[in-house]
Amino acid sequence: LIADRGVALRTVQGTTSSGPRTLNLAGDSSLSDVAAVAVTGGVMVVVSRPAEGQVVAFDFDSGAVRWSARVGSQPDLLAVDTVEARIWVTDRIENRLTVL
Repeated sequence: LIADRGVALRTVQGTTSSGPRTLNLAGDSSLSDVAAVAVTGGVMVVVSRPAEGQVVAFDFDSGAVRWSARVGSQPDLLAVDTVEARIWVTDRIENRLTVL
């Protein structure tokens, strides 16, 4: 799932081992500038926050932050490689690709 800039992303839906789950992003003011979201294995949501230059991973069951990483001036898009357990992030200002 990729959200275009200017589109308000309110919720992310997925399936966990416990069944269907919706993670509410609208209630978190720190997520007001979401560029891209990836759900992998129903366990984690990875959110690129361009205003802060970060990628943040959330536990999909609890909504708790698992980790965050600074990846550049304006991270733009995400791709998740579940085989190699990597996240690829593009940065539109610095014109680079970061691999986490």
